[in-house]
Amino acid sequence: MLTSIVQKISPTTLDITVLAILLIAIISLIIAIVASSTSRNLRKRYLALIKGEEGVNIEQTLLQNHQDLVSLSKKIEDIYNILQNHDQRIRKKVATPSINRYNAFGEVGNDLSFSMAITDENGDGAVISSIYGREDSRVYAKPLKTKQSNYKLTAEEEEVLARQ
Repeated sequence: MLTSIVQKISPTTLDITVLAILLIAIISLIIAIVASSTSRNLRKRYLALIKGEEGVNIEQTLLQNHQDLVSLSKKIEDIYNILQNHDQRIRKKVATPSINRYNAFGEVGNDLSFSMAITDENGDGAVISSIYGREDSRVYAKPLKTKQSNYKLTAEEEEVLARQ
């Protein structure tokens, strides 16, 4: 049957068909060679990337970097917690004390009396006053909570608290 079909085709048509098939085969071979070359080049580049410039495996390097980042994140979190703790502790420490020297008895004597406020950031602490006179000297301490006291504060004590 095949021979009868081939006999019916003219020799010119058969020659053209064979040439077309041969041309398609050559083009396919060229495409295969180009694809193979490109694939080989990509493989070389991939292996160079994975292996690294100096023989260091980039995959291992990336894994190590990831582990280092996880470790550093943990350390940063620990440091943050320590700083938070220090911040809370510092807020409870005494801020810069404020002092006000004055003459308690007007024109008699010198500025030997004083009021001093010692508080933390929240205004908790104490105000200490010393009243100096010729015959005696008295010291008073009044506790403070948010710069307020259950005891009556003098004008000098109020002034020293206002400066804090």
